[in-house]
Amino acid sequence: MSLASITQTLSCSVQDRTYEPLDMDLKKYPLKQEPDVASCQKRCESTNGCRHFSFWQPNGDCHMQNIYAEAQPTRIGFIAGPPSCVKKTGSGYNTLISTLEQEACYSKNTQYTPVQSRGTPGQVDSVMDCQVLCQNTPWCSYFSFNAMTYFCNLEDKHALPVPNQRFITAGPKQCQGMAWLRFNLGADGEVVPANSNLRHVVERTIGDAIAGTFPNAVQRDLVAVISEEASSGLHIQAIIASPQNVSILRVQETINANLDGLQENLVGKISAIPGLHAEASETKIDVDTGSVTHSVQYDPTKKVDVKVEALTPAFVNNAISPLAAGGSGVSHPSSTAADAAENDVEARIGPEAGPVADAELVAGAEVATGAAVVHAADHGM
Repeated sequence: MSLASITQTLSCSVQDRTYEPLDMDLKKYPLKQEPDVASCQKRCESTNGCRHFSFWQPNGDCHMQNIYAEAQPTRIGFIAGPPSCVKKTGSGYNTLISTLEQEACYSKNTQYTPVQSRGTPGQVDSVMDCQVLCQNTPWCSYFSFNAMTYFCNLEDKHALPVPNQRFITAGPKQCQGMAWLRFNLGADGEVVPANSNLRHVVERTIGDAIAGTFPNAVQRDLVAVISEEASSGLHIQAIIASPQNVSILRVQETINANLDGLQENLVGKISAIPGLHAEASETKIDVDTGSVTHSVQYDPTKKVDVKVEALTPAFVNNAISPLAAGGSGVSHPSSTAADAAENDVEARIGPEAGPVADAELVAGAEVATGAAVVHAADHGM
């Protein structure tokens, strides 16, 4: 790897730290040596399920960890970090949804007891496989997965959670669904480039606005925002999970009861983002050759006038689970009502608004759908 690549990796890594358990699955991903820390990070980035790497500097051991590994300080000689220092805006729907669901649904360092309430533990590849085993077992209500041994324990409805159990992740038989908000932001990719700091600020600000509007129902770290370039600006999808002790339907109800407040908060916070300015397009024609050139200039003194239009209710996909869609962690619509709702969303935001996340509309006429649309007047919308 080049010096520049190593420098970039070091910019988002931490010295003398590991993530443990140190190896996510040595059977599938045997320990290998890499020539430098950037190569180790690259290996993690290209490995399915890797969420952290830990690089042992003395001999180049490259350890890879999954999402359940926990940071451990004072590990002298190690460097640890994420699979990439660059946030990939608008990508990895399944990964994002799965990560958000796990944060909301699963309890780290927790074991349900009595252990082995029925039968004996079996070994599985991941915590989601353990949950699937629970779903396929009629009497099972909870599961506990040991990330060190890969043992999966199933517990019945009488089991109780016990905290402070290192490397064990526990959860219920079924996770809740998620609430979705969609809208178009009237600031196109020319103004807010993909993978730019400004794009990241816009996404964080949208999440802050949603959580700030509903502090008693929405937990900020359970809100994810995806942005993608669209013909009319940026297509935004906000995915909102809830802890197991809070009904996702209650979250949906709370959001839909104060859409006016959300609209006002979105306008205020997005308008206040430093660096979000209006653009001026200029077209020049060379009289000698007839060639046409287009240029875009930005006026740093002219703020974008953000407008929120057609803010309609949030909808809930209440069938997300590892069993749905063949283990992808998402479900797909099958009813006429869901298809009609999807077509309505597409009619509102247009087919060019970017691909909809895999977790689409759950089948059933009772599911409300909506698409909130944000436009900026300075872009002629």
